[in-house]
Amino acid sequence: MRFRTDSRWTFTHWIRLGISLALVITPPCLGRTAPSRGDGAEDSVHVWGGATVSGAVREIHPTHVVVERRGKSERIELPKIERIRWAGEPTELSAARDAVQRENWTDARTRIDTLLAIEPTTLSTAVRVEIQFLDSVTTAESAFNGRGDLDASRAKLFEFAKQNRESIFFYPAVERLADVEWARGDGPAAIRFWEQSQKAPWPDYQVKSLTRQARIRYAMQQPDEALKSWKSLSNVKDITAAQHALADAGTALCQSANKKPTVPDSDDAVATIERLIRDTDPDQETAWSGIYLSLGYTHLLKNQPAKALLAFLHVDALYEGQKHDHAEALAQLVPLWEQQGRQDRARETAARLQDRYGGTHWGRSQRSPSTSAPSSR
Repeated sequence: MRFRTDSRWTFTHWIRLGISLALVITPPCLGRTAPSRGDGAEDSVHVWGGATVSGAVREIHPTHVVVERRGKSERIELPKIERIRWAGEPTELSAARDAVQRENWTDARTRIDTLLAIEPTTLSTAVRVEIQFLDSVTTAESAFNGRGDLDASRAKLFEFAKQNRESIFFYPAVERLADVEWARGDGPAAIRFWEQSQKAPWPDYQVKSLTRQARIRYAMQQPDEALKSWKSLSNVKDITAAQHALADAGTALCQSANKKPTVPDSDDAVATIERLIRDTDPDQETAWSGIYLSLGYTHLLKNQPAKALLAFLHVDALYEGQKHDHAEALAQLVPLWEQQGRQDRARETAARLQDRYGGTHWGRSQRSPSTSAPSSR
């Protein structure tokens, strides 16, 4: 199951936000057998494309579910799933899912609090787990928006993941943990979680994990380590041409940052990235936003702030649905606008950064426009 854009959250986007937890939680192994409802109602697995598989979800694994219908079992991989409606679930759960999908966090919080007040013994295990997951997600989003506590969010997500290692929501919970750790300023912990998510069996998951590792390492002024992540991304099987271009752009940036005589200088890196932009499929939004980030940083290495500003503006204007990249671009734009003497644009950009991403790493790193020169970090 996947989002049509990054600005919406559905069941699979949560799945794509996961697979880590390296500290005290071991990787999941066996699936859980779902309890029998016994009320004649059916579970409904809604698959992308409009199909619905109705029956009894007999097994739940971190990577798939098994639905029994008409005496036969059908395995459905999680990237194909849009959402699951559990037999006998409270009506409020469907409304809470919809609120989370719309990113209406105030409405989601209200509905989840209503669900949390229901006597747990009256709910199936699957329903209780999803309510707990939605509670953790909403708490994290409040923190990311700058309106909640990151430490409390981390504790809630960590406990959820520890108690639900075999849930379909295990992976998204631990990937949220990676984002929380980065927001808290603990880059190494965030990287450990992303390294675990890299073990997912799908290329898109691996690409996202390696991209996040590379971005964090570059922000931590570790271009050598970031370069390793980009090269690993290039070696992922069955990735698209656009994802290859994303890796090549990151590689060019990090080689330039290393400033070694045996690798291209920043002039060559800019030419390489601009060629990738010309040749890359424009429909691959995730790749394009990342390529423009690398271009912006490469211009910063060349001390070309005006050109860097234009590159980061591409991300702001065209790819705001790519949340990680958009927050990072806004954080870079604030000091660049200042350097251009556009204090009005700097304040407006800083305000948007705080409004949307105030509790994230990039929001916390740019609380207000500064007077310092722009940095590639």
